[in-house]
Amino acid sequence: MSSVVNFNHVSFQRKVNDALTAVERTLELERSPRLAEEVDHTYGAKYELVDLTTNAAIIAYMTCLEKLGLNGLILGSIVEGAGDKPLTLRFDVSTTPTFTKEVKVKVPMDRSYEQTEETAGSTVTKVFKAVRQVTEFHYDVELEWSLSIYSGTSVDERTVLMSNKSSSVIVKQAMESSRLRISPRSYELPLTWLLKQVNLDDMASQFMVDTSRESTKTPRRNDDVDRAIDFSRRLSSWIGQIRTGLYGSLARIEGQHDPALEKDRQRSYMSDMSRR
Repeated sequence: MSSVVNFNHVSFQRKVNDALTAVERTLELERSPRLAEEVDHTYGAKYELVDLTTNAAIIAYMTCLEKLGLNGLILGSIVEGAGDKPLTLRFDVSTTPTFTKEVKVKVPMDRSYEQTEETAGSTVTKVFKAVRQVTEFHYDVELEWSLSIYSGTSVDERTVLMSNKSSSVIVKQAMESSRLRISPRSYELPLTWLLKQVNLDDMASQFMVDTSRESTKTPRRNDDVDRAIDFSRRLSSWIGQIRTGLYGSLARIEGQHDPALEKDRQRSYMSDMSRR
């Protein structure tokens, strides 16, 4: 499916208008940003606009990566060590359930029964709530994830940018742990294109459409923009796969939390663990 089909013009225009409104609050009064289509411009200015907006996107990507631990110092060291090898961002996640204890729990039932006793010439009747005994199996489920970067095929030599371990107790009424386990999963994103657009000395973005290339037909129809869009799609897909896979698995694990007593049927904290 082409990017034109995927493009939602109404949504885009609304977002731009919201952004312009926000920007106008901080700009000087005589400066009033407008959409390009509302301003007289040359055809060459369209290429300049493509360069400007793509560089803005690249800076945003790099800012996000910096927040995730890939700052200029680390990036420079990794790129220097990688040479001509491609760089890949990798997210690993897994859970490990550990059986901790077995607990016998008395669960009140809806019915009751009476018991009559005779003592010292008097009769005493006591009402007892019927209970049933349930065996609970307690598991400590550890969630471990890491974000790393590596060059070429040297996955074992990857540099870890962020990592975390956290755990939650899951109570089941059966001794079975297979559905509490997330087998080790990896999600990878090639960074080669993105890093080629950045000057690592000052972390400035330097994307520019090569207008001299024969394959460059229009500001939109050219190899440079195609590669930029391809990376954007890969990034979006990578994030979506992590979010869907991780939260789906954690929801499945959380659904296994089944303590016998109603007061203990609070949700487990598996979905919160991923945010720690």
